[in-house]
Amino acid sequence: MRLNNQLAMAQKIIFLFFIMSIISCKQDETNNSPFLNCWIHSYEEDNADEIKHYRPCDYMEFAPSRYRNSFDLKENGSCTFLVLAANDAHYSENGTWNYNAETKILQIQNEDNMIVYEFEVLEIETDKLVLK
Repeated sequence: MRLNNQLAMAQKIIFLFFIMSIISCKQDETNNSPFLNCWIHSYEEDNADEIKHYRPCDYMEFAPSRYRNSFDLKENGSCTFLVLAANDAHYSENGTWNYNAETKILQIQNEDNMIVYEFEVLEIETDKLVLK
């Protein structure tokens, strides 16, 4: 009888461990997406061929600039992005974003579902986003 209780307890512990492993794996997949960050254009790193380098907003203190494009991609598909105003009074807008892994296209849309930015992702790391 005591052996049966110990086996039952061991099965419960293994089952609980299995369930916890599944839950933590699912959370890691969504929470650790390298896109989920505030990205700022590091144009000092740009070169020819319209390739643009972005760094996390808190990556470093960037040199003063009249305008530096940035966007903040959130887990729920929402985002905010900086808009370049004609009078230099830049402002932030809300929108949505999506990434197509097959085509490697990152799209940012405004609240009217108009595409504001469309980039080909050339490289993505936790501290670097290279777009074309």
